[in-house]
Amino acid sequence: RELEGAALAAAALGPNGDLWFANHRQPWLTRYRAGEWTRLPLDLRVVAPDSVAALSVAPNLELWLGSREGLVRFGGGQWSKLTTADGLADNNVSRVIIAPDGTVWAATAGGVSRFEP
Repeated sequence: RELEGAALAAAALGPNGDLWFANHRQPWLTRYRAGEWTRLPLDLRVVAPDSVAALSVAPNLELWLGSREGLVRFGGGQWSKLTTADGLADNNVSRVIIAPDGTVWAATAGGVSRFEP
């Protein structure tokens, strides 16, 4: 019932079996693990909840979000963002796919970008 009535933007299954959900109306990600729900607050200086369009979990359990503001990463307890200034084809990221080796592929309004771990 944690997500009842939520405006879900994206969902992802992590390699450890955790389910992650992004909600357009709430400033956090929601994780479902072993019957329990927990919340991971977004850094609103990095990404707004209503801009999230995609969510993916890397083999090292880093979270990657596609947004209208760029490609957002949560790793090592920190939020960060890649934009066109970092080589992203466009800041509007609609899909994020992570290869088994950790390479991040971002589908953007301006083409596809690749970032290696």
